[in-house]
Amino acid sequence: MDERRNFGFIIHKIICEWYKELVIRYLAYGVRRFGKQPMPIHPRTNWEFFVVLKGACGSTSETSLKPEFKSKNFWIFPPSYPHGWSGDRHSCEVAVFHFPSVPLPLEKAIPSKGYLERSLSSGEIRQIVQIVHQLMPHYESPHSHSPIHFEKALMELSLLALQNIVPQSIPKLQGNSELKSYKAMVWYLDHLKENPSIRDVAAAVHVSFSHLRRIFWQTQRASPQQVLHRLRIQRATELMAGSYIKLEAVAEACGFSSASNFCRTFREEKGVTPAKWREKIGIMPSRNGK
Repeated sequence: MDERRNFGFIIHKIICEWYKELVIRYLAYGVRRFGKQPMPIHPRTNWEFFVVLKGACGSTSETSLKPEFKSKNFWIFPPSYPHGWSGDRHSCEVAVFHFPSVPLPLEKAIPSKGYLERSLSSGEIRQIVQIVHQLMPHYESPHSHSPIHFEKALMELSLLALQNIVPQSIPKLQGNSELKSYKAMVWYLDHLKENPSIRDVAAAVHVSFSHLRRIFWQTQRASPQQVLHRLRIQRATELMAGSYIKLEAVAEACGFSSASNFCRTFREEKGVTPAKWREKIGIMPSRNGK
């Protein structure tokens, strides 16, 4: 009986850790001395939310090696954007969050080949500190409800990031266009292995090809090709983060013609190969190669 209980606990722990990897990849909170130990410039595989809570520091890049040091500041970097951190002779207190994906409005707010930043009020700094304190126990010892807390933190941080950005109005279509776009995305994910075309998706939700394009543009501010491609890559990252399944199996599950085609597409999107991406998040092959 004790052996079964221990085994059940281990399986539960593995499942909770897996859920955590799907929502949040990294969480850190503490003092940094970037003046003495600057962080070298390198790309990340995930979205980075970086907040300087006390003191000051600056983000370095290949074109800006001597940045302005800022206090009470919030940076949001997309995956694969190379950057580092430097500071003065004083220490600073920071909070760092890494997420595999962000809400679409935040993704669209990031400048092309750039990043987003904004200064924070003292009240917003306290809010982020509270988010860290609420999230840390779930990050260190996740349980079945932890993914909900991770999603909540991501939403709160995303809303803070978008605080100074004017939202775009979405014109209404006749009928429930948001529901149609949602159904289209769900159907596409359910049939991903079959590599359906845009016309297949349109037929599945009973609209014309041109009408589907209008629906996606007015609800997602993107073309069907862009949205469905993003869903495809996201599903691939979820599969690779969950366990070390072979790339051939990932490619087949996501509707790619071959593993090489998948690897080429993934590298174009993320800036690294699937093998390198797995290595950076700590997913390594098992001894038997499975």
